[in-house]
Amino acid sequence: MSRLRLSILLFICAVTGFQPTLRATDSATSASVSPRCFALIIGGAPGDALHGRHFADWLNRFNTVLKPFVSKPDDLILLTSQGEVKSRTGDATGASIQTAISNFVMRVESGDQFIMVLVGHGLADGSLALAGPDLSTTTLADALKPLKAKRQIVLDFPSSSGAIIPVLVQPGRILLTAN
Repeated sequence: MSRLRLSILLFICAVTGFQPTLRATDSATSASVSPRCFALIIGGAPGDALHGRHFADWLNRFNTVLKPFVSKPDDLILLTSQGEVKSRTGDATGASIQTAISNFVMRVESGDQFIMVLVGHGLADGSLALAGPDLSTTTLADALKPLKAKRQIVLDFPSSSGAIIPVLVQPGRILLTAN
């Protein structure tokens, strides 16, 4: 991943008020009172070996950058079918992506931050090419719709990713696409 892309990520985090927070708890209720960060990193089909190495490097870097901001290990999910990726949570399939998003929908509150990163080959409609059946942009948008976080960032780096903008745009969500 280029330094420019990492710089853009850090800039977006700064502009949206995203920052690491210490997790304070109310001793009477043991309930969390600080906003939390949740992250979903998705690596699509790599295509050839060269792209596979580049995508694995990007996925590892995003994982490294985002890991310090999440409170618990299961607040960051990394789905990819690429074997060279460290800390992989599971394979990137349409079903596993929808399951991960459903998991976040149940846990993320309105004051929390949600970040989703997509890396891999893209299709003409803006969707990410997966090893199995691809997840349509409409299905992805429908899965994200019930997410309560008022601060959302979607970093979509596959080719043809600009086509996803009209489908995923909504108030409180920043979209950054590769093209």
